[in-house]
Amino acid sequence: MTTEFEKKKQRHASGESTISTDSVSNYIPTPPDGGYGWIIVLASFINHVIVDGISYTFGVFYIEFLKYFKEGKGRTALVGSLLCGVYLMTGPIAGALTNKYGCRPICMVGGVITACAFVLSTFSNNITMLTLTYGVMGGFGFGLVYLPSVISVSFYFEKKRALATGIAVCGAGVGCFMFAPIGGMLVETFDWKTAMLIIAAVVLVSVLCGLLMVPLEPPKHRRKPRAKNVLDRFLERCRRSTASRRHDSISSNAAYKVQMVQQVKLAREQRLRNDDSESEMGSMPIAPHRVDWSEPATNGDIGKATTLPRIVVGGDTVVEPEAEDAGISVSPSKERVANTAPVRYALPSHMVAEMMNGGDSAHLNRSLPNVLANGVTSLGDSDGPDPNDVIKSRSTNELGANGVHKHEHEHLHHRRPKGILKEDYARPLYRKDIFYSGSVMHITEFRSQPDVRSYVRSITSIPRDNEPEQESIIWRCLRVPKVAKHVLQDMLDLSLFKNPIFIVVCLGNVFGMIGMYVPFVYLADKAMTMGVSEPRAVFLLSVIGITNTLGRVVAGGLSDFKWVNTLLVHNIAVVCAGAVCILNMFAGTYPLMCVFAASFGLCIATYISLTSIILCEMIGIDKLTNAFGLLAMARGVSVIAGPPIAGIVYDATKNYDDSFHVGGVMLIVAGVMFCLLHLPYFQRLKHQSEQNMPYSVEPTTESLLASGDEKFVVGNGAVAV
Repeated sequence: MTTEFEKKKQRHASGESTISTDSVSNYIPTPPDGGYGWIIVLASFINHVIVDGISYTFGVFYIEFLKYFKEGKGRTALVGSLLCGVYLMTGPIAGALTNKYGCRPICMVGGVITACAFVLSTFSNNITMLTLTYGVMGGFGFGLVYLPSVISVSFYFEKKRALATGIAVCGAGVGCFMFAPIGGMLVETFDWKTAMLIIAAVVLVSVLCGLLMVPLEPPKHRRKPRAKNVLDRFLERCRRSTASRRHDSISSNAAYKVQMVQQVKLAREQRLRNDDSESEMGSMPIAPHRVDWSEPATNGDIGKATTLPRIVVGGDTVVEPEAEDAGISVSPSKERVANTAPVRYALPSHMVAEMMNGGDSAHLNRSLPNVLANGVTSLGDSDGPDPNDVIKSRSTNELGANGVHKHEHEHLHHRRPKGILKEDYARPLYRKDIFYSGSVMHITEFRSQPDVRSYVRSITSIPRDNEPEQESIIWRCLRVPKVAKHVLQDMLDLSLFKNPIFIVVCLGNVFGMIGMYVPFVYLADKAMTMGVSEPRAVFLLSVIGITNTLGRVVAGGLSDFKWVNTLLVHNIAVVCAGAVCILNMFAGTYPLMCVFAASFGLCIATYISLTSIILCEMIGIDKLTNAFGLLAMARGVSVIAGPPIAGIVYDATKNYDDSFHVGGVMLIVAGVMFCLLHLPYFQRLKHQSEQNMPYSVEPTTESLLASGDEKFVVGNGAVAV
């Protein structure tokens, strides 16, 4: 039979607290907005250079793959599109693993997987094996590197998140600028297999960057020591006197005990002088001897340093303790201290008798601390109210509906629900704004909180475990850790498709991503068909990278201004990107092709960098993680389909202009769909969602418990079950 001690031991081993008053705030990390966070930004920047740089410059290896495998353009383009598409579709899986194990190990594992995939791709004898190794396996590894790089920056920054995220994602443009000429030089100097081995070695740098992603720990709060009462101070003096027995002549503790014994002896001598005989003295009953803990000693400087008790022999005078000590057993509040009766202490009668009869002072010194440690008898008196009566007589307006004092009721809001581990509050994917890349200063939830710590607590949401019979058969068959299952269920929650706004956003991204990757794959090859040398053709991808970097900085800066309509800027950028692709048919010279590349890179950067801000504005931060997961899956499918479709068009027409027209039309259709969000119908839906946000009104404990919410929400200092 399991004992209570064994149950407590098991709860401690599992990480579950056995104390009901644990404060939730002690477990939630507060972003430092700097410090080591800039190292995280550097690591994320380098990972973006590697992941997006290699993905965007597939066009360099695409030319070599066409020559080596002699397959069609659409079939060969599928290799690169799978690399980009799979790493986007890996988002939910990478998020679940990151929430379970943290950013550091997942990023490191992703770097190793990608490096191994690139090495294995050099053994490919056909395009199918290359597709599985370079495309699928490499894309999965890149997904494990990319998502922790995004999450880690958001986890370390709040107020400066826009700046930190902007610096990190600029690595995508820098990578495109760097890897295009580097890849071209490697392919020209060696064959594609040797170049791929060198690229695999470069990918291992992401393992070192992952090693720098130290998890953010919650602040370590030292518990404030309990205020010392008079007994604590007395015991402390006794311990000091034992340690400094040699210096008892100058020790206040020793002086205290000497004075106490002297007062007892003086009282005994006085009584001996007043009595006729010693026998009469011995026949007298021993009265309770009370200790006065408040009156300071007047013997020299001792009274200045300490407060010494006084033994009152036989009289009715009882001296009250200090006000702050009298009310300790009831409450630390001043009001209750003022209404609390003085507490009186009495020494046991056998000790008093021993003092009166001149007992050994050393024995008294040894026994007195033990008596005080075991408790001193409190003397009742009819003059003062009982402390329990004081507690019962509190006014009803100080008590809650359930009989809990209002100050204690506030602490109940901070208590950690059972079944949730302390580590759960520090998991990154339980933060609702973890995928938000803009400035949190513009978020309603942030402005409604007094400080960053309160804001972080308000957006921390831990889902509740469903009963086994309530879960689908898929989750019951899969043994997925609950913290990973929470993320997968949140990011893949299809109920978001009931929201018309998200349907429009999702369809717009499906069309937009089909056309976005077409120039990245085919621009260099198109330039070579026009007679441009291979190094100059590859440099066009570097031009896209340069303006892509500038576009991310400009778009991020514009989004910080309240007067800027980010949705309008986003839509204009998407439509312009499509128009540029269609007008590419008039770029018959190399300078015009450079202009096309620069314009396209600038527009695409604006489109990508404003996505999370648009989602937060239109759908709300509460559904941001869900929207990000579904959108990543939709984008991944579109990226996989886009370049092969354009390649099939070229194989049918033998003209790259038609392929670019397909990409341009898709981007324009996406821009038109995004423009639908400006219609009054969608704007009303947006305002309705803002008015129904759970942060607009501070919830009470009763309303939270009555609502039956499916999540533990740590909002405004409250925990809703």
